[in-house]
Amino acid sequence: MPAEDAGPGGTAPARGIALASLAVAVVAVSWAAILIRLAQAHPLAIAYWRLALAVVLLTPLALLRPQSTPGPSPWLVGAAGLLLAAHFALWISSLFLTSVASSVMLVSTQPLFAAFLAGPLLGEPPPRRTWGAAALSVSGAVVIAAGDHAGGARAVLGDLMALAAAGAAAVYLILGRRARGRGSLARYFWRVNATACLVLLAVCVVGGIPLWGYPGATWAALAGLAAGPHLAGHGLLNLAVRHLPAPAVNLSLAGEPILSTSYAAWLFAEAPRGTFYLGAGLVLAGLVVEFAPPLVRGRRR
Repeated sequence: MPAEDAGPGGTAPARGIALASLAVAVVAVSWAAILIRLAQAHPLAIAYWRLALAVVLLTPLALLRPQSTPGPSPWLVGAAGLLLAAHFALWISSLFLTSVASSVMLVSTQPLFAAFLAGPLLGEPPPRRTWGAAALSVSGAVVIAAGDHAGGARAVLGDLMALAAAGAAAVYLILGRRARGRGSLARYFWRVNATACLVLLAVCVVGGIPLWGYPGATWAALAGLAAGPHLAGHGLLNLAVRHLPAPAVNLSLAGEPILSTSYAAWLFAEAPRGTFYLGAGLVLAGLVVEFAPPLVRGRRR
């Protein structure tokens, strides 16, 4: 998920640690799609266990953190949890319908959705460059979907679900910004993850989706997904953004689809089609247009 701007600062050693954390975080999150594919379970069950295991690991931290100020309202936490559940349900499902390359590239448009939606939801109208960046990335998404049309309606549906997952995550992030400064971040993160976990549990129970009886390799993939991409990856991103500009952190996340695509080509012999590279180039160009100028301005100060 894209990082919020907590304001860069700190000493040179702290920035060095932040840069190292950012590199490890990008590598960690890039394994999410691969671990999901390796898990022999229903996509919604994978989404549930990713969050359930993360909640278990987060519980000690959330309980030990002091609550110095009142936390965000239950309505905000509930809405954020519902959106987080939708994000993982849509994105993980998309990975079983379309290629890893297309799914991860399209969901990486999430920071652009957040920048664009900040206007109507936070009263922060997007600058001109955001419109241009959105045009580039939307064009890239259209090219990727058009190329995947050869794979049938199933692949196109997967592409659309990945885009919807990006939109859900963007609104989830914006709600997180509204909650900033209201209580412990660890407790907020735990409450939101727990809410999303309960939503997915209800969906699985109602849908008759099995949550047990998996082989050991699937449990290992699920545990790796919760501990690696979900906690280590996103946790280190939050550490990095405390000492580095948020545009730099968001721009670095463009490395996730590149790494995930490379892993999928190696492990699953899933090489992208020729049109994917054109579409991916446009999506990445949109990210550069949106996040590179603020980064350059920040360095000049």
